[in-house]
Amino acid sequence: MNKRVGIITFHCSFNYGSVLQAYALQEFIASLGYKSKIINYIDKADFEQYRLFRTNSYKNNPKIVLADIVFFLQHRRRKVSFESFQKNHFRLTETFRSECDLSKLNSVFDIFVCGGDQIWNLNCTNGINGPYFLSFVNESKKLISYAPSMASDSFDSHYDNDLRKLLMRFNSISVRERDSVAYVERLISKKVTCAIDPTFLMERSFYESLIVNPNEHKHYVFAYMIADDERLIDYLMSLAESGVKVYFLSLHCYSSLKVKNLYGISPEKFLGYIKYADYVVTNSFHATIFSIIFEKRFLVFNKGASSSRISNLLDTLNLNERTDLSCINNSIDYNQVNSVLEKWKYESKEYLIKALGHEHE
Repeated sequence: MNKRVGIITFHCSFNYGSVLQAYALQEFIASLGYKSKIINYIDKADFEQYRLFRTNSYKNNPKIVLADIVFFLQHRRRKVSFESFQKNHFRLTETFRSECDLSKLNSVFDIFVCGGDQIWNLNCTNGINGPYFLSFVNESKKLISYAPSMASDSFDSHYDNDLRKLLMRFNSISVRERDSVAYVERLISKKVTCAIDPTFLMERSFYESLIVNPNEHKHYVFAYMIADDERLIDYLMSLAESGVKVYFLSLHCYSSLKVKNLYGISPEKFLGYIKYADYVVTNSFHATIFSIIFEKRFLVFNKGASSSRISNLLDTLNLNERTDLSCINNSIDYNQVNSVLEKWKYESKEYLIKALGHEHE
């Protein structure tokens, strides 16, 4: 098959879930026989936040100057870890920074896919970011969304008309959360599919082949905190004080937790820490996903920006009790979880296969 598929998503962020979901989507589409590439779109705001010295932000927020100096070594470690993963695993186009420049890709790709991650979360993208809705693509091309997250069941009504115009151009639409399905269907009066996160499209063995074993203590708890949560920190402190070995990773290089922060480890080591942990403590959507993929016991502190996404996932898989502290020592019946999960994966794969126009061999 010679058809070329361009994928636009959050791929260049220094975030474990973002890079792993982008890689999974790229590889699943390639496994169907397509020539898949990730569109290397980096808008100006993204470019600024991932620089080691964010000079364009210094005037508006002088504290950033101090942070860039104090945490330079940690930021450099993170930058090297993620850029190495991207270089080794992504098939990228040239870099694009504007919608106008992206239009040249109409002569490169036959099919365009947007998703997953929070590319349709208008609170995350500060309003509608057209390229993530394939605004640069000619209508003669096939436009597909695969599990973009809105992380909401609606947005301010003043976005409705612009969203409707963008969404009506799509040949096939899916979103990641059930809460968003009704909202999009109301906007466009078309069927919308609830598709599983791209990380679930690939099997456990796919991620095991990536893992770098951290070679740490035989027994430990791995904690990944994507946003500060005092309840989570207090819980980890109580574990550490009771003699439990805690390996802690934060999305930020600072934290009030008095345990070494593994900030900046590679995505491969991130997977390794989850795979070999006795159990996982997190408030991250994708750390929850990988706990499920590796069939770990886990505890979720579910509030804030990730709450609706995590709630949708846990509810679908009948894992709501994993937000209850008293249940941490309860085993998880992964036979039951996987029976639901496999059905959802199958339906999501079938959606994407059909949307791409792929014929089963």
